[in-house]
Amino acid sequence: MPDQTPISHSVPGRINDRPIRTILGELSADELSRLAVDVLRENRRRLEQTQSLFEKLEEALAEGNKDEKLRQAYRLALVELKIYHELVRIVLDVLGFVPKMPRESDFH
Repeated sequence: MPDQTPISHSVPGRINDRPIRTILGELSADELSRLAVDVLRENRRRLEQTQSLFEKLEEALAEGNKDEKLRQAYRLALVELKIYHELVRIVLDVLGFVPKMPRESDFH
């Protein structure tokens, strides 16, 4: 059985955002705004990926297939999405507003 000794005594549900805030504090307002757009775009991508895995998992379960690799991929995507939400929160908190998102066609 793996060692289950806690690796941290931090407050559950909160990350130490100080290192991220330090990095963000070195950016100009324009740089921070562009970074916020990139972070929001990546968040959308992760959300779509997680939703797609959920739908595949639901289909597999409906067919009686308990695909553990798919289940694990979904769990990992969900955890990563939740962690990424914290990054979005921190970046937008430092920026102070939600930036206007360029149209997706502007990136292709």
